[in-house]
Amino acid sequence: MQNITKPVVASTVLRSGAADEFLQAMFRTEQIMNAINFLIAPELYGAGQETLQGLAMLPEPIPSSIRKWPSVASGLAIVVNHTTRMHKDVNGMNACYDLLMTAGEYDNCYLELEDLNMKLRYLPGSVVALCGRIFKHGVNDWTGGNRVCIAHYFRKNVFNCMKTKIPGYVELSHFSKFMDPAYVLQV
Repeated sequence: MQNITKPVVASTVLRSGAADEFLQAMFRTEQIMNAINFLIAPELYGAGQETLQGLAMLPEPIPSSIRKWPSVASGLAIVVNHTTRMHKDVNGMNACYDLLMTAGEYDNCYLELEDLNMKLRYLPGSVVALCGRIFKHGVNDWTGGNRVCIAHYFRKNVFNCMKTKIPGYVELSHFSKFMDPAYVLQV
């Protein structure tokens, strides 16, 4: 079977400039999200950075779009005032975390992880790291006001196109150099 890689293109919204104000407004928030990504999955963060650097070397119009892009993630999905059916992220990668960030004026909301038989309280300001390709997840309902979720994800096709090595699962060895040696011996 042949592995066909589609060319990478910036989204229509990004190419049109319609998202410029939004991306600029999100810059500080995305710095925090990038820092979280770096702390929980350093290899994934590095692969995201490498991919962005490779994209910046492509012919226009990609580099113009990349200069505006504030995230190491390949894409963002913005969900406003909608439930999300139970699903797995079919375009993701097994070992890669999606970061789900919430905002709004709502309450009584739960992120359900069906495969783990779990419900996580999912209030405004929550950030959840999730292997979305592996675990079925969704939000059925909430009460109160407006709810926004910004999902940060890494696309396998973008990594493949840029020939970025797909990172493996996060391991204790990635963090042990930052830990107390006595603790590491216990684990």
